[in-house]
Amino acid sequence: MRTKLYVLATFVLVLQESYGIHGSSGPRKSGTGSRNCGRISGFIVSTVPTKSSTITVTHSSWTNKNATMKFEYIGNYTGHEKCLSNCDPCHPRPCTCRPECECLPMKDYPSVGRCVKKKTPLPDGVERGMHRCKNKEGKKKMEDKEKVKILSRRKTVKEEEEQQAEHRTT
Repeated sequence: MRTKLYVLATFVLVLQESYGIHGSSGPRKSGTGSRNCGRISGFIVSTVPTKSSTITVTHSSWTNKNATMKFEYIGNYTGHEKCLSNCDPCHPRPCTCRPECECLPMKDYPSVGRCVKKKTPLPDGVERGMHRCKNKEGKKKMEDKEKVKILSRRKTVKEEEEQQAEHRTT
């Protein structure tokens, strides 16, 4: 049963990531400073009895201005009270605008993350994943850099040819 709940919780996180509802229920403003980090406004650890065992569930709420998002995680996340929320490992703000927090990619779904407190143990069964973010420099910027390299090489070759021509005339 524990595995089924873990799979269900992971499925919900993947759906949230797929539909772009990663911990924000309002319009996003680009360039928001650390004053707009939001805060964890609720944190409760409870147990849920099942037929074969008892499962620990952590509930947290993240609030920014007048928007509040609620999250549920399987496991005891005590110690992560100031951070626990969903996050995008490739775009970790607002998680990382709180200096004690980091966005941890999920092992099986690296594009989905949890905002957790740095250097604090994770619940049993929760493992750190590796993020798979695309290169920040777009294709256009890379092409522009290649053009600059080619032009600078041409300029160097042209300067050498001019210097050789000057030596021949003298």
